[in-house]
Amino acid sequence: MPGGTGTLVATGPKGSADTLRRGLSVAVNPATDQRRNLEVIVRNTPLLVVDAAALAAPECQSIVVTGDAKAVRAQITGVTTSDGSGLEGGKDNGFDYRPQVVGVFTDLHGSVTDRTRIQFHAAIDTRYSTVPSPARWAAIVVAVVLIVMSLITLHRLDAAADGRRHRRILPDGWWRPTKVDSTVIALLVTWHLIGANTSDDGYILTMARTASEAGYTANYYRWYGAPETPFGWYYQAFAWLAHVSTASPWVRLPALICGIATWLIISREVVPRLGRAAHSRFALWAAGGVFLVYWFAFNNGLRPEPVIALGALLTWCSVERAIATGRVLPFAAAAIAAGWTVAAGPTGIMTVAALLAGVRPVGRRILARARASATRG
Repeated sequence: MPGGTGTLVATGPKGSADTLRRGLSVAVNPATDQRRNLEVIVRNTPLLVVDAAALAAPECQSIVVTGDAKAVRAQITGVTTSDGSGLEGGKDNGFDYRPQVVGVFTDLHGSVTDRTRIQFHAAIDTRYSTVPSPARWAAIVVAVVLIVMSLITLHRLDAAADGRRHRRILPDGWWRPTKVDSTVIALLVTWHLIGANTSDDGYILTMARTASEAGYTANYYRWYGAPETPFGWYYQAFAWLAHVSTASPWVRLPALICGIATWLIISREVVPRLGRAAHSRFALWAAGGVFLVYWFAFNNGLRPEPVIALGALLTWCSVERAIATGRVLPFAAAAIAAGWTVAAGPTGIMTVAALLAGVRPVGRRILARARASATRG
């Protein structure tokens, strides 16, 4: 040990305060001018403090530190105190005292001998990590198939109930660009390249970059590396994009796509529902200006707000169409969009408000159909 003092082994950097507060440190520190102590500290709790002179005795064999779900222990084998007891210490309730491990650090240098050998073994806590079993994959596939079959059945029931043919999801002219569209989309693309990102971009990008090593998109900084399930599917898109490049404009493409899609829905589905104001050019330009002001400020990064804004609009428009047409299929589509939005982030829960607003009129329609079917039966 250089100078006779320093770190034998630690699970965090020597200069970090968190190494003592959260990790493990086995170090020789000066106690007085003539004395040095061996200190074993786990999560700011001293397990063992021994005069380092005792370690020079020929009978001293090893320093052993162990920890499991029951306790953490430190022991010096081969050396006893004056009363014959061993040099050891520990702390029960090891579940709470197991050290955080960010690496293995030491001040030791030089050739390794039998008396300077270090052995370090850590079983990483992965109790929150799961791998989908074949049964779970089968359940997912069956659920998707049943949802598709349900939507097809609802469509047929709607057609049989009102006797009308299927209506186009997107009416004629929906894709025809206007001057407002060109201006808004051009500004979105420009801001995508030169605009400020969100403060969480680095946080989320690190989660995406570690996904290839972890096998899933985990919260790299919290929760023992567990994924943010049931929220956070949106982050998986960044993990896929990071396989190609981690350049900021590339990984933020989902936000740009969501911005363009959101504006198209606002200009074609929301503004026309405003009544007489929908025929005003100034109303459309004002809508574009307000949209850009808020989108520029909050939605140019990797946070899930862009997809939540898009999902909220899809939910609201689908509920409105279900009420206006008297059909149930649009309401089912709204429920799917709402679930998709909530799973992207907790703030997606606002889509539930649109569903609740449509439950009563759509429920009345369903009851009327049931009564009519019973009468015909």
